[in-house]
Amino acid sequence: MYILIAGGGKVGANLASTLLKVGHEVTLLDNDRHRYSILEEQFEHIARYGDATELYVLERPRSSAPTWWSRSPAMTRTT
Repeated sequence: MYILIAGGGKVGANLASTLLKVGHEVTLLDNDRHRYSILEEQFEHIARYGDATELYVLERPRSSAPTWWSRSPAMTRTT
């Protein structure tokens, strides 16, 4: 399952770690630059910098994201 976690604090980082161990695909978002750099060291390519309340951040699919992720009607910008 592909899972997006908004926030890389203690709960988000532990959740990401647990989900990765059982084989899920995870993206971890955090909007604090310092915290992001720590997450990037710990989780490497699954950590992303950005604010999960901003639609444009959620619209940027990772290369490993399922194809439906970027095509979902809920994720499509209507401007």
